[in-house]
Amino acid sequence: MIIHSIYPKLMVAIVAFLFIIQFSSNASENVQRHYQENPLLSNWVPHISQDIHGNMWFSGGWGACYFDGYNWNYIDSTNSGIPNDVVRASCKDGNGNVWISLMMNGLIKFNKNGYENLKEKFPDIIGKNVVRLEYNNNTNSVYLISEKGSYKFDGENWIELYEYGISLNYIIDEEGIVWWNEQNIICHSDNGNVFCDFNNSYKGKQSRYYNFAIDKIGNKYLSTEHGIMKYDGKEWKKIEADFIEDYEKHEIFAPQIICDKENNLWALNSRGKVVKFLDGRWHFKGHAYYGNESRKAEYIFFDKKGHLWVGTGMHGVFEIIDSSIVASVYNENRKLNSNFDIYPNPATDFITISIPEINHRVNPMVDKVQIFDMLGLEVLSVGIGLDLSTQKIDVSHLPAGVYIIRIGNIVEKFVKM
Repeated sequence: MIIHSIYPKLMVAIVAFLFIIQFSSNASENVQRHYQENPLLSNWVPHISQDIHGNMWFSGGWGACYFDGYNWNYIDSTNSGIPNDVVRASCKDGNGNVWISLMMNGLIKFNKNGYENLKEKFPDIIGKNVVRLEYNNNTNSVYLISEKGSYKFDGENWIELYEYGISLNYIIDEEGIVWWNEQNIICHSDNGNVFCDFNNSYKGKQSRYYNFAIDKIGNKYLSTEHGIMKYDGKEWKKIEADFIEDYEKHEIFAPQIICDKENNLWALNSRGKVVKFLDGRWHFKGHAYYGNESRKAEYIFFDKKGHLWVGTGMHGVFEIIDSSIVASVYNENRKLNSNFDIYPNPATDFITISIPEINHRVNPMVDKVQIFDMLGLEVLSVGIGLDLSTQKIDVSHLPAGVYIIRIGNIVEKFVKM
């Protein structure tokens, strides 16, 4: 498979053009902007995914690319021969195949042997525009939506999910059951049987459905033109809260809703703003920079660490580190990164970080170590020296507590005594 890396060929260009702008939009989050004015990452990012190795995949107007925390790698018409560079969605499956949805050119399957145009091979299944594309590791299957319908590829066969129309969205729950919605229908497929709910009214009003979400404990949410609904086990009830109510400002519906690791509901509203539902209210998250008409968000995605990635219409990708999400990730009973060592931990005066990847000569884009408190605020930033593998940092002035260390895409914690 021909995937070009920016090192060393484009190293000088990337140093000149890659900007990472950091700021705190409120007291509980840290926002990082990934933006570069070169063909590796489009300013328009309509889709984001993550593969089983943790690499982040981005789609846009200049091809597909992935970011491993240090290097940007890309697939486009120049280096791979794919028909065009306007990518609506991309993902990588468990077998190493890269799936790319191209505007007006169907679906491409890409691997070390080159690419295969699946629209030509399966014309009755793959249409001109695959508007939704996802790989699910639990089922080891690729799911898609096109004008031909909704399908699942299990590695050998294409399986039609819904034969009565075209779904707008789908989600795979913890048990591997696929749920999807049309404009006014909710369906799910269980052991080959399809069950649909045709109750498309809210207080006597016809309601158009936009998006569907399920959290880790089974709560179901539905975005409609009359607001966001929650299923209580018997019926759908509207979430009565601020922000979604204002129809005159066109904020009444959310084209995308998702749930985080803590089972909080997040929404991308119709004006391109990202909000989180907490304590009975909607809270804007990181909107100070990208959340206006000219820089609106278009896609939101949670990675395995709990970081929220926001693809925008004009200004690349933002990564939001929300304190509640980060805390939940590091409260899990797990081992630290095997290549990442912090000592002493707990610490009183100094900590030493040992990790080969911090060598600035090897990774010139990773030029600093950042330390955040549990509110997500950056409390210390230290430039990386030219030592081969270690970095010693004075933390004596920090108050006692738990802190998060970030180097590139590697995030770990330590305790200050």
